[in-house]
Amino acid sequence: MILENSANALEKTHAKCQIEEAFGQAAKQYDQAALVQKECAAWLLEELDRVRPELTSGNVIELGCGTGFLTQGLVKKMGDRPLEITDLSQSMLTVCQQKVSQISHSSEMTFRTLDGELWQPISRSYALIISSFVVQWFQQLEPALDRWISALKPGGKILISFPTYHSFPEWKAACRSLDLPFTGNPLPDPGAIAQFLASRPVQTRYWQQSIGISFTSSRDFFRSLKQIGAGTSLSQTKLSISDFKQLVSALDEFASLSGGIHYDVAYFTISRNKL
Repeated sequence: MILENSANALEKTHAKCQIEEAFGQAAKQYDQAALVQKECAAWLLEELDRVRPELTSGNVIELGCGTGFLTQGLVKKMGDRPLEITDLSQSMLTVCQQKVSQISHSSEMTFRTLDGELWQPISRSYALIISSFVVQWFQQLEPALDRWISALKPGGKILISFPTYHSFPEWKAACRSLDLPFTGNPLPDPGAIAQFLASRPVQTRYWQQSIGISFTSSRDFFRSLKQIGAGTSLSQTKLSISDFKQLVSALDEFASLSGGIHYDVAYFTISRNKL
């Protein structure tokens, strides 16, 4: 097991503490509400099936396991390798470990709390770094990706999925129609990430997918964000109760016209160049 070094013990920002607390509180009901996250984990596992024959030997680490949507498939597909399963939230990690213990008791598998954004790998030993619906919470994504790339063996791969800034067009349209600020958190631009990676010693493949979720009321959409721990607002702008009621009414109309509220999800396969 690779232990965290001092850089991982840096004092958390207030925002990161809020995120950790929110996901910890959501651990028990996460599975029932995280419909998009579950679907995207399945797609990422399909991509793993595609690239698995190409993988070099080496360790595997999952950054941000949540309750284990991705982890359970990862254990089944990569359980013959040393696996490190990590999450920022101890509560999420505990739920994940309980699930995984039902399908595997491998001595090659370790669980630990870890902030994937601050992770400072101390060896270049990884064949695979995999993470689903985590990097959108990073305050400095590009430096984190540089550190992840540095942890890969030649030929190693990073597989990630995340919601992009194209997500929630219905919510944004409702805000524009009412001249209200959009208070959703900023999300990554996949094109900018691809451009950043173009100057690194990697080959990058990515694609995007639109996933619509229907709700009886838009209030249920906002409630679902809180239920999965994603309700933490990093914006300083808050809506009044009156403005929020207007937003819900307008969002109901826009969602009805488009068939739901849509996430735009990006999937990246980043392959470190062989020497």
